[in-house]
Amino acid sequence: MQLKDSPAAHLKTILDTRRAKKDGSYPLKIRITYTRVSRFYAIEAEVGGKTSPVSITLEEWDDVQDERKKNPSNRVKQLRQLKKSAEDRAKLILQSLESFSFDAFEHAYLNKHEKRGEKGGYPREIEKAFEAYITFLKSEDRHSTATSYQTALNAYQSYKKRLSFHDITPAFLKAFEKSFIASNGSITTVGIYARTLRTIINQALEAGVIKESPFGKQRKGKYEIPTGRNIKKALTKEQLSLIFKYKAEPMSSQQKAVDFWIFSYLGNGINMKDICLLRWKDIKDESITFTRAKTIRTKREPEPIVVPLLSQIQNVINRWGNVDKSPNAFVFDLMPKNPTSKQERDTAQNLTKLVNKYMKRLAEELGIEVNLTTYVARHSFATNLKRSGFSIAEIGEALGHSSDKTTRNYLDSFDLGAKKKMAESLLNFDE
Repeated sequence: MQLKDSPAAHLKTILDTRRAKKDGSYPLKIRITYTRVSRFYAIEAEVGGKTSPVSITLEEWDDVQDERKKNPSNRVKQLRQLKKSAEDRAKLILQSLESFSFDAFEHAYLNKHEKRGEKGGYPREIEKAFEAYITFLKSEDRHSTATSYQTALNAYQSYKKRLSFHDITPAFLKAFEKSFIASNGSITTVGIYARTLRTIINQALEAGVIKESPFGKQRKGKYEIPTGRNIKKALTKEQLSLIFKYKAEPMSSQQKAVDFWIFSYLGNGINMKDICLLRWKDIKDESITFTRAKTIRTKREPEPIVVPLLSQIQNVINRWGNVDKSPNAFVFDLMPKNPTSKQERDTAQNLTKLVNKYMKRLAEELGIEVNLTTYVARHSFATNLKRSGFSIAEIGEALGHSSDKTTRNYLDSFDLGAKKKMAESLLNFDE
């Protein structure tokens, strides 16, 4: 991580193998390197009400690092989350420092108390804590996530000004939920806002600003984050047929929207950002090979996704493809040549808005009672593969998922016709 107007301070999570413990495990630590000097800081976890340094075996460390390994054990999942949480907290501290020194970092990371309005270098006010994390997210080029946190902060500030961490109680959260829904907000949005707030609360817990979280199971007197109703988004093959047969005015915005929606559906559910980032060098051997932008940041070696170059996909490329066909040029002339992360995000959002706008009009024209967003293309791809008999593992590989659980969340449930057929089978007594 590069601090403003200072040499680089580098952060890395390591297994400190300099000395093994009696049980053969090694301490898990954050290593900070600055001007060729390194210092190590233990990663701690609370077990049975007591906080102590985390030590793991070499085998566990290999599993934690290997993001490609599917269906990891609960222990490995917990260690990965612990590692990420410690890294995020350390990065947030680094980001907040005007100039780096080991003393300043240790003051915050080791929770050394201050008499001012902060503890361990962490803000006491919700607003300042949100703003610090939003700044950190932007420094990581996670602009969309930063926007989500800002939107959540705005909602909580509209409900109550100058929130402190001690204001966030189960009663407060339930009252916010009731008020938000009463003003035509959705329960799904409440859940999204609550999850961002929970992240900030967890950071405050680690910094020692608060001692207890308001989140948990409702039956234990905590606030349980609502999940909302899972509205299925997949189209039937009959509905898809109407879209594929639709004749739009050539080279119109309507045709562009339909073309890129179809490109997404046939392209393994590829999202608009990844479409915008496709380069000519990604097309060869009658296929398109790309890596999801979403996974490049979260995985060390993300799996590439291979899409067969069907004639319908080729038609879209022929109509809207870039005249510059040099290997590193973008397939579609939508992005600047060397886009910043903000330009990538803005371009993808603009294309998404265009597709959603005109596909909504198309749905009304064709009598399809589904909000035809770009997400529907991805969900329809996955669900229709399931209906065609492909396995969860095969569908997950096509989507670029690392776990079957993620894939299942994408898949539509059986439609009403299938459920009726299942129910009627219970009456087939003669078979």
